[in-house]
Amino acid sequence: MPKYTIKDITQESKAKIAQYEEVTPTLYAAIFNELAKERNVPLDLEEQITSLFIDQKLAALEEVDTKTTNHVTTLDRSAQRAVTAIYEKDDVTLKEVLQETLALRKEIDALKECLFTDTLTQAYNRKWMQSHYLDPQEKFTRPVVLVWIDMNDFKHINDEYGHTTGDKVLQFLVAQLKRSGADVVRYGGDEFMLLFERAKLTEVNHVIENFRTQIKAKQFKFQNQTFKINFSFGAMMVPLNMAINTAIDELDKLMYKDKKATKN
Repeated sequence: MPKYTIKDITQESKAKIAQYEEVTPTLYAAIFNELAKERNVPLDLEEQITSLFIDQKLAALEEVDTKTTNHVTTLDRSAQRAVTAIYEKDDVTLKEVLQETLALRKEIDALKECLFTDTLTQAYNRKWMQSHYLDPQEKFTRPVVLVWIDMNDFKHINDEYGHTTGDKVLQFLVAQLKRSGADVVRYGGDEFMLLFERAKLTEVNHVIENFRTQIKAKQFKFQNQTFKINFSFGAMMVPLNMAINTAIDELDKLMYKDKKATKN
């Protein structure tokens, strides 16, 4: 008898719900649970899911490592060809090396985007922020106005309307936040950081409040239902050499104070 995994149950569930015109999270959960029971797959699958996630991440890292090694090899070869071409005054080879270098630059830029971009929302990720704003000791290399944003009741959106709808909400939020001109970083699931350089704290607070007003006015649709979203935030001027963890602790306090006021 074959041994089924979480991946098998997921694929079978997708195949079954395809026959329905409308699918709710409750229906999907019922189908998934029934299949898991039939296939003797335990519902305590946290370890399996974590393992699958880690395997996917490792595969992605291995691909990046392979591409990086190939790029270094290509650069080394191009440099050697360029030196020889200059010595021999070979214009044809020099042009070829230039074309190779330009093509390689495009590939490296694409690789950097892959490394530094959150695939779901197209916001920057933590690695990007660390490489652009922090030193090896995780301290800021220059002063910035830092904004910490946390979605209100995002778990309810996922539970009530499904994770696909939740993903669309996050994508919409990031698209709106990018209009502020700040560097937008997805720090966690529904937590984001905005970094403003050469800005005043009062101006940034005003900008974020305006964005919140606009976002609250947006209506999202799920089947025959509509819902709205909101977020809470904290903002502060971060001085040179402040540790990122210290900044987050301070921003957390400001954000939860705002969340309490927003919900009230």
